[in-house]
Amino acid sequence: MSGYSRDYSVVASHSMKEVLTDVAVLEDREKHLLTHQRKITLSLAGTRSKLSSRLRELQNFPALISRLPDEILLYIFELAVYSQSTTSSRHVGQLVETILSRVSRYWRIIAFRSPRLWARLIVTPDIHTDDIDIHFKRSRGRALDVEFVGWRDYMHSFLKPQHFDHILNTLLVSAHRWRTITVSDMCDSLLTCLNHRLYDYPTVKLPMLKRITFRAQRPEQSFYLSCLMNQSLENLDAENLSFPATLAISRPNVLNTTALTHLTLRVRDGTPARKGIDFSLFRLLSSRAPNLGHLALHGQPISVANRNSPETDTALELPGLRTLVLHPGTLTPHYLRDFIAAIKAPSLRRFELIFPDHEAPGEDISDLLVEPKSAKSIFPCLSTASLQNAARGNTAGRFAFAFQTLTQLQLAGSGTTAVLVHCLKSSTPSNNAHQDTPRLNLEELTLSSPSSATLHHLHAWARARHENGQPVPRMVIQGPLRNDLLFPDLCNALRKHTHVVLVDVAMSSFKEYLKFTVGALLPGLRQASLSVYGQHNAQPGCGQGDEDHGAGDVCAQGPNMRAVEGPFTVPRVTPYLHATESSAKKEARNIPFETGYTPHPDIQARVKICLDHQHLADHGAQGWVVNAPIAHRRNSLHSANGQTRFKME
Repeated sequence: MSGYSRDYSVVASHSMKEVLTDVAVLEDREKHLLTHQRKITLSLAGTRSKLSSRLRELQNFPALISRLPDEILLYIFELAVYSQSTTSSRHVGQLVETILSRVSRYWRIIAFRSPRLWARLIVTPDIHTDDIDIHFKRSRGRALDVEFVGWRDYMHSFLKPQHFDHILNTLLVSAHRWRTITVSDMCDSLLTCLNHRLYDYPTVKLPMLKRITFRAQRPEQSFYLSCLMNQSLENLDAENLSFPATLAISRPNVLNTTALTHLTLRVRDGTPARKGIDFSLFRLLSSRAPNLGHLALHGQPISVANRNSPETDTALELPGLRTLVLHPGTLTPHYLRDFIAAIKAPSLRRFELIFPDHEAPGEDISDLLVEPKSAKSIFPCLSTASLQNAARGNTAGRFAFAFQTLTQLQLAGSGTTAVLVHCLKSSTPSNNAHQDTPRLNLEELTLSSPSSATLHHLHAWARARHENGQPVPRMVIQGPLRNDLLFPDLCNALRKHTHVVLVDVAMSSFKEYLKFTVGALLPGLRQASLSVYGQHNAQPGCGQGDEDHGAGDVCAQGPNMRAVEGPFTVPRVTPYLHATESSAKKEARNIPFETGYTPHPDIQARVKICLDHQHLADHGAQGWVVNAPIAHRRNSLHSANGQTRFKME
């Protein structure tokens, strides 16, 4: 029994040692795992911390516009502020500068640092006196541009009858800082109130006033703010300007506008019978403005009561005038001939006579452009002229003789071809001085919506000058173009001799050209898909120096240069097909094709036509491709060298 107990004790002791050994191993394992866990936890905490830091960094990362330099951002703000419309009939509401200052603290700081943002004050019925005070404070004494916009007959006139008076009282405190005054879309009652307040206000002094702009709310509304015209005024642009007949007597200093350099008088549309400024009073106004350099008359702002009066025969002396713009708005203005006969502007550099774009030409003034005694032009220093619908065939020579000193000429409307014939031909001696038309030394010639006859004559003249080694002026062709299939060819021919610029030329004109061209190629074609692509290149000197492109290049300018796509219907056109073409090809139907048209560097059309394989198999043909520069002349298809070229495949 004792032996058995001893053996059991040995076994139990051995088992205990094994258990203790396993426990020690497990404890060591536990310590190792705890250490590893601790490291992983620390690593995870570090990673989490880095991710949190990166997240905060990304969340606080400034936007792209916030990374711009302050000067660039401020320039963008100024563009936004000064692009606010002042002629809209809708109320402006919150001003842009106020909105910008409330976007963020960064923008607010930039807006506060720029007094120029707050120097333009748009006064609408929605404005408050607090807004005006804010502009006064933040503009920091700068000259103010005050604009009255949208004061119409609406609810504020009844709900807040004293609102305009309160606003005006707040504004007049800063009248000595006003640089420009703009009045637009204001009702008669408030306009009269504004006029009287500015006239009667005892402390109103406008020493910094430089510009006045007025736009009438309705055709019968007149501009009477003559009290604002003072010695510092430089620019006046007003609709329906009216001066009382006794103005010069009651206020002799009202027309003391010695600093006036720009005068624009307009008549609101719809008032052809409205009586404008008396001619004698206009002469008085111009005589008080010795520095007047720009005069523009839109409509009929001048009234000639009696054409036989001594006042009409008196010369209108404008010695410093450099620009004269006349847009009568009607084909038979009542004042135009008397005005041209009376004006004396020896320093005039630019003259515009723009009649409405009608079939009939406007009133003829060509006989008044040359002095009858000396047979010299009344504008001896003229360098730029613009005529629209102003010349007839029998008056073109007079215009050409009067404009013999021109370097830039713009023509549009009736008489364009006749004026070009007289202006561009060489001088031929004649007994009549008026018939002797010198050739102009033009540097730039602009044609608006020219016809093919005009371009034909222009091309012949340019080719002759180019062959003789004489310079050819730069050509500018403005749209919209007429539906003339010869236009691409003529432009292509013209660009061989000079630099040609296309302005506002829509690609739809070339689409019509391609439509008829392809229609002539396949007379049975009914439906097709057309894609026309135009290269937009607004660089004025594009392609110069390229030996393969001739003397100049045809560039494209203007917002209407767009890619246009079909489908469209091709009309039946008399075919001009090569004799070797089979009847199967002539009878093709519903043939898909695509074209690519690029006006630079060549005016040409590359037409690729792919016949449907099943259709070709039915007719026993293998298919054919036309891939050549084609032009439309004499109802036929030719390549650039005048021969029909078809590549058969």
